[in-house]
Amino acid sequence: MAYKDQRVTDGPARLRASKIDARLATIEDDIDDGTIGGSGGSGDGWTYAFLASDHTNSTTTPSDVPGLAFTPEASKRYEVEGRFFVTAAATTTGAQIGVRWPTGIVAPSAVTLAVPSSATATTFRYAVRGGNAVALATGTPSQTLEAMGLLTGILTTGASPSGTFKIQLDSEVAASEARVLAGSFLRYREIPTS
Repeated sequence: MAYKDQRVTDGPARLRASKIDARLATIEDDIDDGTIGGSGGSGDGWTYAFLASDHTNSTTTPSDVPGLAFTPEASKRYEVEGRFFVTAAATTTGAQIGVRWPTGIVAPSAVTLAVPSSATATTFRYAVRGGNAVALATGTPSQTLEAMGLLTGILTTGASPSGTFKIQLDSEVAASEARVLAGSFLRYREIPTS
């Protein structure tokens, strides 16, 4: 089917067409700058933070996993989820995923962490605002195949939050490497407060 270029020549129709063109340009700009769909560009309000390269920790002291964090805005509520591919130097070493909360977080705010601790068991940990916590895994299913750690929760900010919500990693055994693999992600989106 061939289409013919049809120009709008009458005044009111031309005005409507220019308004439509202007609105479409605004929508395209919003998509490009992340206003629609968040900076992760998912279109459903989720913003994604991906781990670009593997992160390791061979100590029992939690370390921040680079990039798996976000800075919440004041007086907002967020739904937060994470998927973390983990391995360790030995099946008897737990790759322990944790969270570090910013200050200024109010109720209701809590997360649940789940990390595999063997081929048949998973360790769960509940963390409430202000209480940094690690899922205390006592092993990993495999040294060579990744296992999946999960996080789900709600974060609510007061009038003056400070800092970032961060994912952390430590090893259950000192001097034995735990690893979060590239491609792991944290995602978050603002949700209504009531």
